[in-house]
Amino acid sequence: MARGWALSPGTAHGGTISTDGIALFFLLAGAAFALPLAMRWRRRSVRGPAWDCGLPGLTADNEYTATAFSKPLRMIFSALYRPRREIQAEYEVSPYYPSAIRFESEIEHPIEKHLYDPLRQWIMAVANRMKGIQAGSINLYLTYIFLTLILLLLFGVRR
Repeated sequence: MARGWALSPGTAHGGTISTDGIALFFLLAGAAFALPLAMRWRRRSVRGPAWDCGLPGLTADNEYTATAFSKPLRMIFSALYRPRREIQAEYEVSPYYPSAIRFESEIEHPIEKHLYDPLRQWIMAVANRMKGIQAGSINLYLTYIFLTLILLLLFGVRR
């Protein structure tokens, strides 16, 4: 270290490099690049009311959800995700005019089902078998520690 601000090789013929200087340079260069972009974007943005398809008075019930936007992807990958849809309609007067409609959609998560669930079940089975070791007896714990210490002393690495 050359006076705490630069790295030097320790010889008279070597050069020095300032790590603080390099960090400061990159910070200033990043700020010089980002500041004009931020000013430019700030002038362009205009706030206004949300677009309502030309129909005034729409509520949150009439909005598209992420499910609607993801439907093309779900259709393309339907062999992998195996989507399930269930539509139930309740009719009071006529089958043409339902009084209530219930829609449920779900996709199968193959990685979760075929990898994480079996792994979780295996870990839980091992943990349930380990409950016998953790019986809660302090005397048993001290016995485990003592036996481990004896085994380490007997079979430890000797030089």
